[in-house]
Amino acid sequence: YNAPANEFVAGFIGSPKMNFIDGAKLGETAKTVGVRPEHLTVDANSGAWKGTVVHAEHLGADTNLYLDCEKAGLITVRIFGVYNAEPGSV
Repeated sequence: YNAPANEFVAGFIGSPKMNFIDGAKLGETAKTVGVRPEHLTVDANSGAWKGTVVHAEHLGADTNLYLDCEKAGLITVRIFGVYNAEPGSV
């Protein structure tokens, strides 16, 4: 989980699955950047990746947000606890 041997293993282990982002879109030299959903945070007022909520999945103890980000594309963010967000919100 913490140090996967390859992209397949990184994407297979964990729920929701790891986000894979084209490094060039982020200005990185790496071909692909992998970020686990629980390692991302959401802030309506600031942040490096601006995005819009596509879907909010309320699971009781967790909230999964599916965001369309201008730099990273479609990503998943896992928030521990309840987070009120509606599709279309920024």
